[in-house]
Amino acid sequence: MPMKNTTTQGYGVIGTGRIDIPIEMLAGGGTPPAPVTRAPYTGYGYTIDDDSYFQFPLPIDYEFGTERGERPMQVVIRWAVNEAFAVGSAQVRWRIHAYLAGQNRESIPDCRQVVDGTRDINIPTLALQVQETIIGEISADYIESGDEIGMLIERVAIESGTDPVQEPEIIECWVTYPRIFNWGVVSASA
Repeated sequence: MPMKNTTTQGYGVIGTGRIDIPIEMLAGGGTPPAPVTRAPYTGYGYTIDDDSYFQFPLPIDYEFGTERGERPMQVVIRWAVNEAFAVGSAQVRWRIHAYLAGQNRESIPDCRQVVDGTRDINIPTLALQVQETIIGEISADYIESGDEIGMLIERVAIESGTDPVQEPEIIECWVTYPRIFNWGVVSASA
């Protein structure tokens, strides 16, 4: 006797999504960073107070309800500096501002803002060694797929120590987010 399959909607695999930010999007800002090319890499060199703006909508597979800190979105960069770390010198600090505009709920000027950043980070021990850094986490109330997220990434003054002589260069940027894959649960019946 053939089996009759029925499908009910369910939730399946939970994972982490990634939104790649095209490097060219870092070119705009109130005080934009300087473009840098180290073939084959292109990036942007940041002096203190240089900043970059970009925006993106939250994808449809964003896992609603995880934004309160259990699984926050993270802003990640890969960066390098043409200088080697020496004991007691050469630290950098990064900060993000996230602007959360709820789809059909609030205007851009009235949107909520989340600010986060790093501590003072030692530059790598080798000049131009690529370092990956989570520069901030976005935990906020009631964001959902389709909401518009605006970001400002900036290099800020360190709390103690010495700034590098050369400017740190961001060569890659992305945002991770909690994602859920909707899938049908198949049950078999005779």
